[in-house]
Amino acid sequence: MNIQLIAIDVDGTLLDDAHQLSRENETAIQHAIEAGIQIILATGRMRRSCEWLIKQLNLTTPGIYIQGLSVSDAQGQVLLGEFLKQSAIQHFLPFAEKHHLSFVAFTAHQIITIQRDDKTDIIISYDEPEPLIVPSLTEYQIHKIIIFDDPKRVKEIRPLLANYMGEQASVLITQPEMVEIMPPDTSKGHSLSWLAAEMGIPIERTMAIGNAENDLTMLQATGTGVAMGNSPQIILDVADIIVSSNNDSGVAKAIQIILDSMNKT
Repeated sequence: MNIQLIAIDVDGTLLDDAHQLSRENETAIQHAIEAGIQIILATGRMRRSCEWLIKQLNLTTPGIYIQGLSVSDAQGQVLLGEFLKQSAIQHFLPFAEKHHLSFVAFTAHQIITIQRDDKTDIIISYDEPEPLIVPSLTEYQIHKIIIFDDPKRVKEIRPLLANYMGEQASVLITQPEMVEIMPPDTSKGHSLSWLAAEMGIPIERTMAIGNAENDLTMLQATGTGVAMGNSPQIILDVADIIVSSNNDSGVAKAIQIILDSMNKT
């Protein structure tokens, strides 16, 4: 198993449920870097929300952010960016009003909302910046929109919204309390394939580790897909390897499999 690059999701994968990095995961990543493996983050977060993690892990690699809608180099310069069309945003707004939805939108450098409440502020618990209240979304380039609600209602909203948006957007459940709206034909998997090619690494020599629906394309695109034990069945079904949960340092266990295979060759 000749792995040259490992792409790691952050929330629900690298971090535990308290959004903390375990010593086991940190140590395993350092061992992988020492072995010459490129480690990149592939997350729904903005890059600025991962700066503490980049620093703590001493990462000097590019990264995949905002569900693959923004790819940055090691210094944070954007290499690839995808945005929702304004027509898709305008189509969404009547649906949001009809269903009384709480949502935020991600621009390149900030999170905005037209009405802030307890639900929109859930985003702060993910180390993201506080949402900025704006009168309208029309003057902004928006990567994605996140709707917040209780997990039961999220499951009800997702199919309704996907049907309503049609081909104008992709609609995913990324956390139990989140539904995300993204540009069509975009994903972590698409960005990982692009970035691996840019780095000169064959896709079959990459590994991706994730736990949620937004990681599906990444696990499918990569040479070796790893599902966390806390993943839904749709992720477990496509994984080449299944490890323990994010609360039991599953990332460290996946990396150890790679390091052990390297030591045998």
